[in-house]
Amino acid sequence: MSVEEVEKVLGRSRPSIYRYANTSPQEANLPF
Repeated sequence: MSVEEVEKVLGRSRPSIYRYANTSPQEANLPF
């Protein structure tokens, strides 16, 4: 899942996206 895809899913600012991007893949794949 790319940063852009996460950004679209969450609809949040990039600082929040990078926060998710810095988590482990397992955590990033949990339901938001």
